[in-house]
Amino acid sequence: MAILRQAELGTPIAELIRDVGISEQTFYQWKRKFIGLEVDQAEQVKPTAEANNRLKRIIRLRGRTS
Repeated sequence: MAILRQAELGTPIAELIRDVGISEQTFYQWKRKFIGLEVDQAEQVKPTAEANNRLKRIIRLRGRTS
């Protein structure tokens, strides 16, 4: 989130990704995923995604036994 905020404040993206050690593609994936979210909302994304994946796995397993 801090990296995205720095970019919004005008820090060149090339400088940000070089300093942090991420690829440009990773930066834009983060931007697409987290832009417009507050910090507390962004913190909820990962647990929600993990719960979603568990439920999908359960549904797949039940489909195999039917």
